[in-house]
Amino acid sequence: MNSIKLGVSTPDLEQFKFYAKDRKVIPVVRQLIGDSFTPVGLYKALANERPGTFLLESAEHGQSWSRYSFIGVSSSATLRSNDGKALWTGKPPKGVLLEGQIWDVFKQTLDFLATKPLPNLPPLTGGLVGYMAYDIVRLFEKIPANNPDETKVPDLGMLLATDFAATKVVGPSDHKNTADVLDATTGFKPSGNVAKAQALMDAAKTKCPADYTKATVTGIVIDGRPSASDNDTIPINVAAFARVGIKISYNLIKSGYYPTVMDATKQSDLSTSGWGADWANASTVIPELFTTAGGFNLSQNSKDPAYKAFEDKVNLAMKTTDRKKQAALWKELDKEAMKNFWVLPTLFGKAQEVWGSKVQNVFFWVPQGNLAYGKLWINQ
Repeated sequence: MNSIKLGVSTPDLEQFKFYAKDRKVIPVVRQLIGDSFTPVGLYKALANERPGTFLLESAEHGQSWSRYSFIGVSSSATLRSNDGKALWTGKPPKGVLLEGQIWDVFKQTLDFLATKPLPNLPPLTGGLVGYMAYDIVRLFEKIPANNPDETKVPDLGMLLATDFAATKVVGPSDHKNTADVLDATTGFKPSGNVAKAQALMDAAKTKCPADYTKATVTGIVIDGRPSASDNDTIPINVAAFARVGIKISYNLIKSGYYPTVMDATKQSDLSTSGWGADWANASTVIPELFTTAGGFNLSQNSKDPAYKAFEDKVNLAMKTTDRKKQAALWKELDKEAMKNFWVLPTLFGKAQEVWGSKVQNVFFWVPQGNLAYGKLWINQ
């Protein structure tokens, strides 16, 4: 299938007729922006509690976090076992076996509908979705059946999904040609803006000479926890800072990481921690990480002149019961924490990733399974 354009149904009529010459199943798709929906929210909106619907989530190969979610909006037919026999309800497709042993009918249906996948589409675009119970093994093995069948649940149940939605968390692998677009406001661009960074370093010579000497002569030590990727990421980071004369090294702490980095007598210059910006329920994040009342104040910011006003805003957010208003307050506090350099987002455990010809300033926060949408901007 040709590349899919947003909001346009694909394939068109002529291409559909071409595919119909040798294909039994032809997905007709339309790609839409769905960043305002979670998978569960999309399922509720599309399925509306109807029978014959489902929500599936999967992970990209080799990953533990969901990349795709699949929503079955409606099904044309259902295949289930009834005392070992096949039972179809609804409108099964012409050409499949309608009667017989359940496994024979199930396998014949799979073989009959099997069609090579088309490019540029999700790995699942419809078909049979369901379950096989443990007792299905009795079709192949001689196993005693001494227990009574109290639940009367079929050993096999499959929906033939015909209307279908797939959501995907996109990443750099989805875009081969990443545009190196400069943000005129911040000077940020994906490949790094060495000229901008060098200008800031040159200005630091006179604005903060002691800090300049610390960064370029003495060197900055970053506390971190050992990981399997250290051999790859540390040399990259060291080389990146070195492009403007900043010397960095890593102090990898094998055990007792947080007691070390939160102790002023043991900590190095910088430390790293996971922090999910723009959480709607950031009461679990902002007070803990950025106030003295929290138990996890890595930023140790209480002596900053800006701290008192920040703390007052946190207390106001904690007292706000309107969820939308509270989320807006947390978002502003997220921005203020970064503006005050209490946290550096480029030091996220999950590195900032930017992709696409238009979407900029993107990072993917893995535990939440979504993007920090409040940070995105579009290059017009």
